[in-house]
Amino acid sequence: MEKRYNYIDNLRLALVFLIVIYHIAMAFNTWGEPNFIFLGENKILSSIIIFIAPYYMLLLFLLAGISSYYSLKKRGYKVFIKERMLRLGLPLVFGLLVI
Repeated sequence: MEKRYNYIDNLRLALVFLIVIYHIAMAFNTWGEPNFIFLGENKILSSIIIFIAPYYMLLLFLLAGISSYYSLKKRGYKVFIKERMLRLGLPLVFGLLVI
């Protein structure tokens, strides 16, 4: 059985937390970018956005690739594709039909 790398899960959790902070801070941006909610300007929160923005999506894609690599090693291509289609494809089709 393959060893589970808990640090990858921890990094993913930290990045999801950063995404929440990023989206909360977007309500306070100072550059006037339209957002669903605008609560005023705050330079500190805008600085957080500017710091987080270049990195968090890249790091999430990197972690997704690393996780996919280990999943493919463990399960094989057929099971991996079947699992992805059930977990991602089925909700996508359902959402497209409902919307």
